[in-house]
Amino acid sequence: MESVVLSGLALALALALPLPSAALENGLARTPPMGWMSWERFRCNVDCQADPRNCISEQLFFEMADRLAEDGWRELGYEYINIDDCWSAKQRDAAGQLAPDPKRFPSGIKALADYVHARGLKLGIYGDLGVFTCGGYPGTMLEHVKQDAQTFAAWGVDMLKLDGCYSSAEEQAKGKSSPASGILPLLLGLGSWPSAAALSQTEKSHIEVFLRPLSQAASALVFFSRRTDMPFRYTTSLAKLHFPKDAVYEVQDVYVGKVVGALKTADNFTVVINPSGVVMWYLRPVALP
Repeated sequence: MESVVLSGLALALALALPLPSAALENGLARTPPMGWMSWERFRCNVDCQADPRNCISEQLFFEMADRLAEDGWRELGYEYINIDDCWSAKQRDAAGQLAPDPKRFPSGIKALADYVHARGLKLGIYGDLGVFTCGGYPGTMLEHVKQDAQTFAAWGVDMLKLDGCYSSAEEQAKGKSSPASGILPLLLGLGSWPSAAALSQTEKSHIEVFLRPLSQAASALVFFSRRTDMPFRYTTSLAKLHFPKDAVYEVQDVYVGKVVGALKTADNFTVVINPSGVVMWYLRPVALP
């Protein structure tokens, strides 16, 4: 896991923040990773007997690899086939290793990785830095970090999405800084934003607001819509979001890549958020009290 790239809701977002950073030249993630992930459509459907075409199984990923390779997506840069949660057996094997569900992945993950690689693609897999995954499958506790990283590498996995369910912030910090994170050529994507504070959730509007403090008194502010009907105009102020009184911030829309303008803490503002969409701001203080 030589390169760390944040991905997932609110987390791939951090890549776009205009902050000073030292690039690690190891050949990984030279461009934003693109591909297909199972979660958004297939979730944790493991009932392959009743729903064989839509369950989390090797057949689903074989088919999706074919689609990316044969339908032109690979040539457009979509090279990752990513397995999300619910792929593993409910227990580790006799050696204490993670293992795929034997009924749904009878060929094993190594065979799936070989199939994906043969089509010029890369395979991603899901793990969780906790007792369980978010779906209730075996997680990667601190004593298993190195073992699981080596297992994924031995299978030929190219990318690991690492979630944070059933773990504390302290455990997550230790796991991400584990020596195992620097010995294997896996691209690591963090599937949650545990250090972000949920500031508000309006029941009527179905808009959630998250804040993450950054260096030099800057902040990342995320507006997330759980609506599925239409774009929503969300009005608030930095004061309502607990920013310092009498401060002034330069606001940059991270996705658009433009400076919105200067915003005082007391000023009301409105953001337009698409259904299931995200607006992310980078706020740099230009005047603090």
